[in-house]
Amino acid sequence: MPLIDHDLKYEVKSSFNQEINQELDYLKGRVKKISEIQEMINKKFGTNFDFLQIRHSIRKLMQMNFGKASLDAFNFIKLCEEERQKNKAFFEYELDNERKFRASIFASNEMLILSQYFTDFVLVDSTYKRNRFNLPLVNVIGVDNFGRTVMLAFGMIQDETIASYNWFFEKLKKCWNKDVEVFICDEDASIHQGILINFLLV
Repeated sequence: MPLIDHDLKYEVKSSFNQEINQELDYLKGRVKKISEIQEMINKKFGTNFDFLQIRHSIRKLMQMNFGKASLDAFNFIKLCEEERQKNKAFFEYELDNERKFRASIFASNEMLILSQYFTDFVLVDSTYKRNRFNLPLVNVIGVDNFGRTVMLAFGMIQDETIASYNWFFEKLKKCWNKDVEVFICDEDASIHQGILINFLLV
């Protein structure tokens, strides 16, 4: 008999075993669409979970991890600060009025070196809120002279709004100290606007 929780989502408890939950925990930060996760889980385990069941289980996993996020945010900032001091990395972050982690951008020394050569065109993409911080992760990617993708910077932002992306790209331009003429991204209008404000308007 399916169970109805307070969100009115169905969950067949006996079907979500530890192995499936581990796979969901792995996929939730790597696959953007829940429908794709649903398809992958059903194919791998021979199950027939619907969209609502998968979404509910992902939310439960995120709530379980969310309590650890504050300590993780502290450790993340500490590690990035140490990397900035020891190895000349670029790192900036922002807290909200309640001193909660809001946004960040990081580029290691190696990423900074790569960004001197491989910004002919830059790919920007963000994963949805499926990490422990419950924040979108923004990836900035280049292509080297061997045709391989290389990470040039990454960061987390509070939400996928123009203001958040504007903050991110403002810091990215400061990090690189140069303009980039060609960006490749999806159809997200907020990403476009952040790039336009910081790199393409003269």
